[in-house]
Amino acid sequence: MKKIIIIIGIVIILILLGVLFFINDGATMLREGIFSGPDIGDTTDNTIPGDIQNEEEDEQFVLSGPLTQLTTRPVVGYNIVQTSSTTDPVIYFAEAGTGHVYSIDYYDFSEVRISNTTIQGVTQTLFSDDGQFAVFLGDSITVMSLPTASSTETSTFTLYETAESATIIGDTLLYQVKENNITGVKSYKLGSGLASERLFTIPFREAVVAWGSAINGPHFYYPKTASSLEGYLYSYVDGITNREPVSGFGLSAVALNDSVLFTTSDDDQLLKTYSLDGTFQEYFIRSNPHKCAPVSATNEFICGQPETYESNTDKDRMIGTVATKDRIRTLGVSDASVGQILEVSEEAGISIDVTHPIYAFESLLFTNKTTGNLWLYAF
Repeated sequence: MKKIIIIIGIVIILILLGVLFFINDGATMLREGIFSGPDIGDTTDNTIPGDIQNEEEDEQFVLSGPLTQLTTRPVVGYNIVQTSSTTDPVIYFAEAGTGHVYSIDYYDFSEVRISNTTIQGVTQTLFSDDGQFAVFLGDSITVMSLPTASSTETSTFTLYETAESATIIGDTLLYQVKENNITGVKSYKLGSGLASERLFTIPFREAVVAWGSAINGPHFYYPKTASSLEGYLYSYVDGITNREPVSGFGLSAVALNDSVLFTTSDDDQLLKTYSLDGTFQEYFIRSNPHKCAPVSATNEFICGQPETYESNTDKDRMIGTVATKDRIRTLGVSDASVGQILEVSEEAGISIDVTHPIYAFESLLFTNKTTGNLWLYAF
């Protein structure tokens, strides 16, 4: 009898140990995929809404006085447009990945999708100031006519060329393309459906164009930026090309009226301006000129400037291995003045790396490089 009781006790102990093993290790194996759980299929919701016009995205905006985060998703182009002289300005942007175009009310930030045409491989989108056209850059150039007061339809026209960069001046698209061992700079009248026309030719292939604000220039160009390559600045004005007295390793520049804001690695990315009248100005601060937006009316730049700077920051930022924490400053071309506007990263509560800034309607639009989100600062 005692043997039977002992055997029953051992069996009960073994059963309890088995239950504990299944609860602990069995659950672990289930998580690791050793055992299969019930097959309920893929629960990921990949539904794309068919029509989200007039649908606002709640809790999308981060408001901090005049500084506003406009999107929580990456964008690939934007502008503040005015569709007529009697309407309020509107913010247009293109969504990364899809190329869908949205508008944001300038005052209450309500968002509306105005085009759901998907355009693959878009790297940059430009919007005309009157809001009639969007130009998508990628493997080809897609020109889209946007809805207007008289028509709600959209239409597209394709230029089968790959643009290295482009700008819209009035109703004309200017863009650069590689052609064998040279670079062609062309113009296309938006909405015309006509062929492009050559504006001028750059006698080397790897070129950067610093676009001006008039079709016939001044525009500036230089060899593609590299720390091991000495760059030289050239100007184009009304059919005439000149070599300008600006050069240096790692040359980088943006244009404003008849001036350029530039840096070189020779002087550790100190910002300077050069004007076609031969005037140079120095600002004794470091940044990348492409973090600066030209303001034609006041002849100044509004720039994102890193709060701290190291000699390798600019190079690492260009290849995407480092981001900067920026403030926003103004640089006067005529008097070399430097003004402090905003500690943007401190105001936002996160690190902001100001990228692709655009100034319009007394506001600065820019993206945060680390996220691609769109931000607005209203002056």
